[in-house]
Amino acid sequence: MLKEILHGDSLYILKNFIPDSMLDMIITSPPYNVGHKYENYDDNLDFKSYLDSMKAIFAECFRALKSGGRICVNVPFAVKNKESKEVRFLSVYITQILNEVGFSEFELITWHKGKDIKHFQGNNTAWGSWKSPSCPSFRPLGEAVLVFFKDIRTHKGEAKNIDISGEEFKEWTKNAWYFSQNLESNLQDSRDIFNIESKSNRKDSKDIFNIESNKQDSKEIFENVLFASNNADKKVHPAPYPVELIERILKLYSYKNDIILDPFGGTGTTAFAANRLKRQFISIDISYKYCEITRDRLKTQSENIIIKSFNKDISHLVNNKDSNNTINEFFPYKEAFSPNLATFLSQKYHCSIESIFEPFCGSGSSFLDSKIKECYGFDISPFAINVALAKLQKLDSKELLKAKKIIQSFNATNIKSYKMPSWQPFCKYANKEKFDIIKSFIESFKALDSKTYHFLKYL
Repeated sequence: MLKEILHGDSLYILKNFIPDSMLDMIITSPPYNVGHKYENYDDNLDFKSYLDSMKAIFAECFRALKSGGRICVNVPFAVKNKESKEVRFLSVYITQILNEVGFSEFELITWHKGKDIKHFQGNNTAWGSWKSPSCPSFRPLGEAVLVFFKDIRTHKGEAKNIDISGEEFKEWTKNAWYFSQNLESNLQDSRDIFNIESKSNRKDSKDIFNIESNKQDSKEIFENVLFASNNADKKVHPAPYPVELIERILKLYSYKNDIILDPFGGTGTTAFAANRLKRQFISIDISYKYCEITRDRLKTQSENIIIKSFNKDISHLVNNKDSNNTINEFFPYKEAFSPNLATFLSQKYHCSIESIFEPFCGSGSSFLDSKIKECYGFDISPFAINVALAKLQKLDSKELLKAKKIIQSFNATNIKSYKMPSWQPFCKYANKEKFDIIKSFIESFKALDSKTYHFLKYL
């Protein structure tokens, strides 16, 4: 049985250590980019950088999943960043990413996080504008579980490895559980329903989830809504989900012995549920502390599982070896660092990179990480400093469209004569004719704003 807790960068581990078409199922809840305080992950990225990182990881998930395999992603319908206060319909963005990398829609489950239809998780009071239409603020009542498949809808397995009962299947495929106040008053707390540790002590699911009553008002069904109180502990991890949610998903969409991956393993809820239901699992997390918590949780199931750490070889982060798909690709500078170097070092040494001082900054590659808010650099080369400025300045997209038109219309009639540079070795790189063409081309952008002109000049 495969039982793995892997410590390291999820994208790096997926790319280098998880084979094609290995996995039967993926269950995860990625970071929401709302400013949560994770152990050693920045949850407040530039939104485009965040989406790019999610797309890269989910593309690797698609590659590693078997044909007919499923991916279940738990995200809020909408989120508000704690610092920027920007609202994003996160479930829509993640849906688009999953489609773009190749997945197809299977099901949308609404997870109601309260104990009943009137209860909301946390009892918060974020009213926005109290009793006023000016700017009302909604309190989060539920989240989405996005279920997608790869290639074909059918996931085939042996009948002997099915562990969902008929009553569970009937109730859970309605995606609706509601417990009335009458029923709820007979229960000590939500743990009596959702967090029973031993299967041997568990009543038949019909007794728990579908208690029949002569009174018609003791149970109500709300289509496409899953009611499960989130009693998971948030003291250690800022965004846990309950074991019961994962167990339902596992029983509905997988067989015993299937291989389950969680690329954002956190404190191991997916691994814990998968192991309890006799599934194989791989749990990946960048935090060694969270990996230790996962291991300790699994010890309660009499498991002795070691944590495997995957440290990236740092050589690919220097001498311009990691320039693809970054702005460094446009400025080939032989000794440039990778823009990922700062993140690597911050994760390795558990330090902040919000501000960076680089006394030999070269072409400024160290400053390109989106988490850096302040940077200070020196270099003896004016050319290197100007390349660094070209990389770091934000450009106006309208000005770039104008530049594109200039490029398309540039021809021999635009070429003028310019004085050759006084630097003697220059003739090794360009004769007078070539120099006039290059100089004329650069000067054709002078009508644009200064930042765009500067960028194109050094490009």
